[in-house]
Amino acid sequence: MQKKWIITGVAVLAVAGAMPWVVGFVTEQQWQQATEEMNRAQSFLKMETGAYRRGVLGSELTGALVVQNPETGESHQVEYRANVTHGVTGSLLDFEPVDAGRRKDVTGFPKPNRS
Repeated sequence: MQKKWIITGVAVLAVAGAMPWVVGFVTEQQWQQATEEMNRAQSFLKMETGAYRRGVLGSELTGALVVQNPETGESHQVEYRANVTHGVTGSLLDFEPVDAGRRKDVTGFPKPNRS
């Protein structure tokens, strides 16, 4: 009887330990699908994924958001990076512009002078 519970406990721990990796795999697939769908749906905003480095408990993602004027062809690119944390039931993506600390126009508003 005790051997049965030990085997059950080991199996539960193995499944729980593997879940963040499985969630990360599914998150990467969903990210690729969402990016493709968004890029197909309209012509003025494109998401480009440069690299997606998946780990067991988290991933790192880099790329660029390209805003394009469909009439003139003029475009503006904002590079981004994201940290992805994988949990047992889902993932959290935390995005930030690559050069957010150096540019004043990232949010569209200049940073206040606090001198």
